[in-house]
Amino acid sequence: MTKRPSQLLFILFAILMSAMPAGAGEPDDFAGRADREAPIANEAINAVLNVLLDEALADANASKSSCSVEVLKRRMFYAFDRNFPEFLGALRHTAYKYIAGPREPDASALKPYVSKHRFMWTETFKVKTKSGEHMIGLDKIDHFFGHGYLNWIAGAGGTTANQNEILKLNHDQESGPWGLKTTNVKSYADLSANHLGVSFWKNLVDGPEPHVVCKNGKFVLSRKFDLFKYLDASVDETINCSSFASAESLTGFLAHAKNMNSTCPVSKSTCQALTKSRPGNLGVLTLHPLCRGLKHDQLEVPTPHTVEDILTKASGLLSGGENLIPFWFNRNNGGEMKTKAGAIHKIPDPPPRQVSSGPLMQATVEVAPPGWKIDVEAKEAPLHQDTEKSRTAK
Repeated sequence: MTKRPSQLLFILFAILMSAMPAGAGEPDDFAGRADREAPIANEAINAVLNVLLDEALADANASKSSCSVEVLKRRMFYAFDRNFPEFLGALRHTAYKYIAGPREPDASALKPYVSKHRFMWTETFKVKTKSGEHMIGLDKIDHFFGHGYLNWIAGAGGTTANQNEILKLNHDQESGPWGLKTTNVKSYADLSANHLGVSFWKNLVDGPEPHVVCKNGKFVLSRKFDLFKYLDASVDETINCSSFASAESLTGFLAHAKNMNSTCPVSKSTCQALTKSRPGNLGVLTLHPLCRGLKHDQLEVPTPHTVEDILTKASGLLSGGENLIPFWFNRNNGGEMKTKAGAIHKIPDPPPRQVSSGPLMQATVEVAPPGWKIDVEAKEAPLHQDTEKSRTAK
């Protein structure tokens, strides 16, 4: 019997994933929070996201189908694809001076305690959300769009799966091969970002105030997109705490938080307030037990789930279609995008920051992490470290 393309795609991807590590990004939000002079990065981040939206609409409008929602969704998913998408590379250029805390993986004190740290580390930014100022790792934006899309089509998108089932799948990922079994970290903030992203996709072309409308046979943005109207304190890992697979990792994490004059959660009241809008399983599957008022030592035992187990379950939830794949590996460095974002939106440089002393020495703009040479007056940053060669760029 001839295999369907979706079956072949699943088999090929399962083989690929068995040969390489899975996992979620791991920011250092505690060092970011301790970087007192970090500027608010909303404008810089939104600028890049709106350029991507504009390009996705232009691509959809270039198709032969007038205002085809299916074409638009496909273009949007490719524009905001998961794991190393173009907007991450663009932000690492356009918003480099807005980064709060460490600038590259070797500069984070969490390095010894997070497995595959160099591969999984992501930058942190200070942002204003609907619930106040918070820290957000770039991986949360990735979760918001990428996982949010998969959650939407599996649950709220009208398939046979319900939202609870897809949230359980997310939880299995973090408790197993995408979290505790690889990085030693289970990020409840990641799980929350997955959930929050569903609302964006639901509001893309539907609802009382859709982001995109059809006018004269073409898609147009009804208003500029603001990511931070969707986010809240639950995506901040200093509030919605993480759990760890080993006592060594937890001990290192707690020592790092203490060294940053912090603890987790940094605000119990903010953490516990999140439960009011997340009753039942929604809170259990997206908020750390500490937010839910439970005693918890932040240690959790990894589940026995394998990558194949997760993909098999995802295949059932997503009906085996092309959107089964939870990772699209696109390492675009964002050079073209950062030029467009800077030119179109005229992102201002943040105020200069002072060099700190003590434990935050490596968490400031002016101090170059190991292997880097940074011109603090430069208008753009060196490429994010992917190779040994790029470490000495500029």
